[in-house]
Amino acid sequence: MKRFLTRWYLLNKRLLKKPVFIMILCAVPVLIAALNAVTSHTEGFVKIALAAEDPADPSVTRMIDELCESSGIVHCARCTGTEEAEDRVRYGEVDGAWIFCDDILGRIDRFVSGDKSPACIRIIEREDTIALKLAREKLAATLSSDTSFSILKQAYAKNVSPNYDGTKLRRYFDSVINSGELFEFRYASGEYAGDNDASYLMLPIRGILAAAILLSGFAMVMFRVRDREQKLFARINKRTLPLFELCYHLTGIVDVALVVLLSLYLSGNATSPLREILSMAIYCLNCAGFVILIGLILRKAGRIAAAAPLIIVTVIVVNPILFNLPFVYPLRVITPLYYYLQAAYNSAYLWYGLGYFSVVALTDLVLILNTDEY
Repeated sequence: MKRFLTRWYLLNKRLLKKPVFIMILCAVPVLIAALNAVTSHTEGFVKIALAAEDPADPSVTRMIDELCESSGIVHCARCTGTEEAEDRVRYGEVDGAWIFCDDILGRIDRFVSGDKSPACIRIIEREDTIALKLAREKLAATLSSDTSFSILKQAYAKNVSPNYDGTKLRRYFDSVINSGELFEFRYASGEYAGDNDASYLMLPIRGILAAAILLSGFAMVMFRVRDREQKLFARINKRTLPLFELCYHLTGIVDVALVVLLSLYLSGNATSPLREILSMAIYCLNCAGFVILIGLILRKAGRIAAAAPLIIVTVIVVNPILFNLPFVYPLRVITPLYYYLQAAYNSAYLWYGLGYFSVVALTDLVLILNTDEY
């Protein structure tokens, strides 16, 4: 054990003298800091201007306050008047404007009763995009409370008593509507997801950091190819060579993985400590096995340097990091990143990851023992 730790220390000491590896280590916290800076100042993916025809209407003020205070990909900004909101759309400062009409509660009542009445809100947009259509779901959710109350009071007046205390009925309605959660979020594995208030810009951070670990693995492959060309470690016994290859590549991978783990906790994107450690340990093994296999196939440093960026980009695209493409699933399962991302929400993928490592490690073992260069 002492001999192993000594070799590990010497490999690390040698590795930390390489500028490329130092750049990879520094890139991880810099990326986290940059994303935190962006998310703290971001104004959302869709920008909406809000205005009221009757600014003194307390119901409209409440709705606008609710929209402005909520966070997410839709950022709402209050305007002093309807003309300002329309001008901001016209000059491209916002993607759309929602103008709340006067007597909005009366308009909602007439809508619920089935009378033909003018619309409650005027929507002005430069173009009709998918993002703006999704943003209107947020507007509909804001109106749903007052629409539901209008249905209640009209049904009460018709079926119970036309003489009712509107204040008491509203108080009862609010107590019921706010008495619990309407939705419960769980992952496909059945585990409780809880509330996720992370910025939409921070959500892909786990996959991006995991790709940085894979990048460090490719750096280790190139270092190893150069070592073989210089006949370094040439006296390693053939029987222990597969284990040495694994440890050699894990040296750099583990260093970056430790920085990534720390970054995940600092950014608030980490799950339970035990799961993070187990999934990261398995991912490090999978990355080492994967890059060793690529190195055995390509063999030359120039080929590996040319292929590494393409492989990294492909891994990011086929895995559900930035977007989910179901038709690339067969490519997804041959990448180590897939099992790591899924293990964050489904414990079964820890076992699948071990199975992946077994297959890749066995392939590496056969190729190493049957390759003359080793």
